[in-house]
Order: sequence, then C-alpha cells, then structure tokens
Amino acid sequence: MQSEDHKEDESHAENENMGKATEATSEQLADFSTEIMSVTEMEQSPDNSPGTPPQEEKLQDSEIADAEATKTADPEPSFPPEFEKFWKVVETNPQDFTGWVYLLQYVEQENHLPAARKAFDSFFTHYPYCYGYWKKYADLEKRHSNMKQSDEVYRRGLQAIPLSVDLWIHYINFLKETLDTSDPETAGTIRG
Repeated sequence: MQSEDHKEDESHAENENMGKATEATSEQLADFSTEIMSVTEMEQSPDNSPGTPPQEEKLQDSEIADAEATKTADPEPSFPPEFEKFWKVVETNPQDFTGWVYLLQYVEQENHLPAARKAFDSFFTHYPYCYGYWKKYADLEKRHSNMKQSDEVYRRGLQAIPLSVDLWIHYINFLKETLDTSDPETAGTIRG
C-alpha cells in the first residue's frame, strides 16, 4: 500500500517537473520568436531600426502580400468559347471516346495551341495507342513553327507505341523535312 502511495507521489512530482520544464521551454521559444521578429523588422526597415511606424508596416505587409499573390497566381490562358463545353464532357466521362474526338476536332479547328496541348495531353493519358492523334498533335505544333515540340510529340508517341510503323514513317518524314541534309550527322539521326 505504501509503495502505491509512494509511486503516486513520484508520478505527481514528475508531472509537476514536466509542467515546469514545458513552461520554461515555451518561454524560451516565445523569447526566441520575439527575437527573430525583432531582427526581421530591422532587416525590413530602411534605417535598420527595430520599430517602424505602424502605417509603413501595414503598407509593407500589403505590398508583400500583393507580390506573393502575383507570383502564385498562374494566369490561365483564355481558351476558345466552346472549349469548356467539350472539356466538361470528357472530364465527366473520360471513357467517352466520341467526346474526345469532338474536343480534339474542335481544338484543331480553332488552331488554339494552349487548348490543343491541354486536350491532347489529357487524351493521351487515356488513349495512348491512337497513333493518328499523335501525328495530328505533332502537325499542330509544326504549323505553329514549334519544331522542337513537334519532335517531342513524335518521340512521346513512339515511346507509347514503338511498333507503330505508320508513326515511324511520319516521324522519319518529319526529320527529313526539318533536318539539314548537308549535315553529316543527319543520316545518323534518321537511322537512329
């Protein structure tokens, strides 16, 4: 019985000690936080004084918040008017192949590159084996004079379906059109 009382007293004393240690630690953290804030204020103030007038401080805070909002807000490119209608169909039901066909036809017709990239990239996550759409995507990039992106589209398509003879033929013809034939490395590039 005495040993139980003794254990209770010890645990009560340990809890008190832990409480005091926790209080001391939180006081140290509060002091440290205050010190950091003071140093930060000095670095931000033009004359390196710890205190800045409250009005200037509010202006600095609002300017910083505005600058951060500008950095983080990625301006989404404006898409053609009917894009959202077609996009919602495929977003709701990605297995609707006909919906994808309509979306891809629409972005090709509008010749809007950011919308086409979004549509084709999403399409290929669901249907990577449609070699004809890889060619259409590469041709769209080529029409916009983006030869490097067009080459990249062909390469991505060939990684997805390396046994597609038709896609290989289109890629080789693309290389023949775009590479300098007088360059001795061109033949090696085409041959792989």
